[in-house]
Amino acid sequence: TSTAGTARPSRSTAQKALIALRASMRSTLDPLLPTAARDAIQVIDSDAEVSGTLKKSVRRLLVDQREFSSTFFSAVEREIDSAVDDLFRSDRDERRAKEKGRAPAAAALSLVDYDQMEENMLLDKFASRIRNAADEHFRPLTQRLASALGVPGLTDRENPFHPIRFCKALGEAVEKLDFKGDQRLV
Repeated sequence: TSTAGTARPSRSTAQKALIALRASMRSTLDPLLPTAARDAIQVIDSDAEVSGTLKKSVRRLLVDQREFSSTFFSAVEREIDSAVDDLFRSDRDERRAKEKGRAPAAAALSLVDYDQMEENMLLDKFASRIRNAADEHFRPLTQRLASALGVPGLTDRENPFHPIRFCKALGEAVEKLDFKGDQRLV
């Protein structure tokens, strides 16, 4: 079904089209999380400049692996849902046209504390590195999603499976395990 007055499918139709992709994503990533956690722990353990408290905290990733995995994938699902919601907001095309035409209005800007800004910059940098490393696969995925979702002009950043969504979900999962401040940035 299409949204009334458009050739674009509705949000619910798009969500149904993503079911298989979500399942594939989870079945691919879930078995990799323990290995990624062990690799991160080894790097942190071998760093003489890292505090003992951080080393102890990071080892909890292995102990709390099920909770971490569950929290991570729940956060990924919320991020994907949010991205799909953004795609189907009625003012998407208008917002994009305005963003191309001028700088954001002062009302669109908000103040964030330094730690939040630093974390956001780190997430963007990390997501960009992942995105660039997967360029040969990511571009076709974005094009196929644009076609399947009926969203012409879907940008890489609007892709519900953009690495930034996984990075934000990782941050949320780490926060749920009570990592704070500098611990979150490692």
